[in-house]
Amino acid sequence: MTSRTAITIVLLLSINTLDTPCAGVETDMPAVEPWHGDFADRDAHSAFHNDRGLRFYQTGRLDKAIEELSTAIEVQPAASLPYYNRGNVHFRQRQFERAVEDYSQALRRSPDHVMAMVNRGSALSALGRLDEALADYNAAFAREPDNTYVLFNRGFLRGKRKEYREAIADFTRVIERDPNDGDAYRMRAAAYASLGDMAKALQDRDTALRLGPVKKTNAK
Repeated sequence: MTSRTAITIVLLLSINTLDTPCAGVETDMPAVEPWHGDFADRDAHSAFHNDRGLRFYQTGRLDKAIEELSTAIEVQPAASLPYYNRGNVHFRQRQFERAVEDYSQALRRSPDHVMAMVNRGSALSALGRLDEALADYNAAFAREPDNTYVLFNRGFLRGKRKEYREAIADFTRVIERDPNDGDAYRMRAAAYASLGDMAKALQDRDTALRLGPVKKTNAK
């Protein structure tokens, strides 16, 4: 039988060794958004390149995705969506500085874009800029307090900051909204283990194993 010490090590590693949760660790493939027709007809050419970039992204042709999204930006620099989508491609390429730049450009144009806030927070977290990342997650939470994508990522960051009780609170909110989220149970188990509460850690670990992982792709 596996010893409690060995289980503790596994649980601690699950929260201490990951770089960043998402746009994200769950899928390593942040969601690129299609064009929503927010702009005038003259921007149809930009929309075309945005959507081509989406298709290249979905098929893993990331350099072509960057090319198409950059063209969309050149055609309509006032649009936020191509910046957001290009930021997600940079994130998937692990070019986090560039991702932060593009998410910031998207937020200058659409200040309430929650997914841009969350994904910028994840990129900042990957760069070790944890205070800035938390500020982004908190801003996203203020706008959408029931968004499990926001809560999960903030909980993950709080674990990296060794704020384990706060991490537990966020993962608990995720579980309350989605009792089948195995990832949230797994991460809450790691936080409980970090606090030395092995009974709750093992209970959550067993639930996580039963449920399996969840892929979070609920981009807005």
